Formats: sequence, C-alpha cells, structure tokens
Amino acid sequence: MKICVLGYGMIARSHVSGYLKTMRAGSEDKLVGVCDIRAERREALKDQLANFADVSGDVHSYADYNEMLEKEAPDIVDICLPTYMHRDFTVELLERGYHVQCEKPMALNAAECDDMIRAAEKSGKTLMIGMTLRFEALYLELKKMIDDGRYGKLKSIHFERLSDFPVWGYENWFGDIKRSGGVALDLHIHDVDMIRFLFGEPEAVSAVAVGNHNCDCITIESRFHYKDKIVSAIGDWGRAEGTPFAMYYYANFEKATVLSDTKGNITVCADGEVTPYEYERPDRMQMEEQYMEAVVKGASNDINPLPSAKRDVEIVQILMESAKREGEKIAL
Repeated sequence: MKICVLGYGMIARSHVSGYLKTMRAGSEDKLVGVCDIRAERREALKDQLANFADVSGDVHSYADYNEMLEKEAPDIVDICLPTYMHRDFTVELLERGYHVQCEKPMALNAAECDDMIRAAEKSGKTLMIGMTLRFEALYLELKKMIDDGRYGKLKSIHFERLSDFPVWGYENWFGDIKRSGGVALDLHIHDVDMIRFLFGEPEAVSAVAVGNHNCDCITIESRFHYKDKIVSAIGDWGRAEGTPFAMYYYANFEKATVLSDTKGNITVCADGEVTPYEYERPDRMQMEEQYMEAVVKGASNDINPLPSAKRDVEIVQILMESAKREGEKIAL
C-alpha cells in the first residue's frame, strides 16, 4: 500500500519516522508523500528524509494536498492537521475512497465524531484514530502489572502530562479553545484514554481547571471515580516558557509502588528496595502504523476501536462541564 501524510507539524514528524522505520525493517507498504502548506515545514522534512536516505528516495513533498493525492494515488491518508480540521478532512477523504488514520483527538465534540463514524461506515473504508499510548510499552507494562496482580491489588494511581504553552501551533490554534479544545482535549485526553484502557469506564468524573493565554483551559486536574481505587490525572500547559515537557505515572499497589519518568524508565519500590524495571521499548508510532496497515488489510481493530476514541472526547466534554461547575462530580 501507499501512504501519504497530510500536515507536517510536530506530531507528523513522529508519524513520518514511524513509516520510514517500518520501511527500513522491510515493509512493502511505503510512505510516498507528505503535504504542508508552509514552505519552512517542507524544508524541515528534507532533513528528516535525509536521515532515512536508504528508504526515503521516493517520498515527495507537496504544498497542495489535491496534487499529492492525484500524483501519488495513496491507499491511506494520515491526517496530522489541527483538531478543528479533523472532521472535515476525514469525511472528505473517506468519501473520496481513501482509508484514513487521523491524529487524536478524534474531533472537537461527539457530534463531529459521529459524522466521521458515519462516513467510514458509508464508504466502507477504514478509519482509525491515533490514540498512540495504546501502543506504548511504558503503559502496556503497567497494564500487565495491574492485570496479573504481581504486586497485589492497585490502590491508587496518578498520571501527569505537562508542558509550557504550545505557541508554535499554526496560526496559534492551540490558544483558541474553539479550535483546540484546550489542554483537556489536546493533551489530557491521552491520560483519559489510558485510564479507560486500564480500568474500564469510571462511575463518575470530576475536574477543576484554569485558563490563561486567551484559552479557557490550560491546566486541568481530574478525578475518575471507581469503587476500589483512587485515580487522578493532571494535564498542564501552564508551565513557564521553556520548561521541558514531562509525563509520568505513579501507582501504589498493595505490595509495591511503581514509578515512571519522562524518558520511559520504570522503577519498582518494594520490600525496602528500589529496582529498575527492564522491558522492551519498541517505537510506539511504528507499532500504531503497522496496526493501522493490518486493519486496512482486514484485521479486526480490537485495540483502538472508533467508539472508544469517541468516548474519550465525550469524557473530556464532561470533565470540562464539571470544571464549569467548580468540580462537581458527574455520573456517567
């Protein structure tokens, strides 16, 4: 199959890298085109392709996506555009007969998600949303620990995902909550999705949030209410400019505390000892893209189905409603 990427912002670089790594590993599926309207982004693409010169010789850059589609005739289009463009481009491309992978979040609201799902069903083409942590070994190892009970029952867990404000976005789209959904929909949704992936649906949720930078939500702290455990998460764009990105979790089990860090390291604290946890770390974007290609070829999408991606958006909407109500607990 032939694959094209639409948009070449920060996340698209990871997507392009994943495709090129897959090609280097011998895949017959090929990245053939990348489109971005900004000349400086197309120049930056040249540097990335140069690092994969052994496999990237047939990858072309475009300023116009229709020209790319006409010349490259891809099977799959990977949408790496700002959130407010997801619904319209996804529906259009599905209707034109392409399989689509679309970056997270699925869309700005549940109604837009429904439009995308209907378009996929009507077209008979595959649509998958890039909920990439479902392919991230850092979290898959945590799921193994929870599921097999090696450290006893989980008692509490906390997730954080933190950065300075993303001023680098095209036309400052992150700063407009009507186009980005704020930190809750853009960044916090990763942990919302992972919490649901690990524990199923909570009975209720609650949240508090603050705004800044002309955006109604740059920091959000959420609670996910389960009967047998405490689950919380923070999403933050409120750090001072230049503060490094950070993400981690810490989990208290009956017999151990498990800690992660931004570099993907896991530490287990148990019986008075602090022990590094060794595990394999495949490239999550490469794994996600290989999975998408397998689904297009007929495999069942059991890991990352569309209704779940839509539900993430719905939960974020409910969290924002709770924040407007000063942290009121809302049953699901």
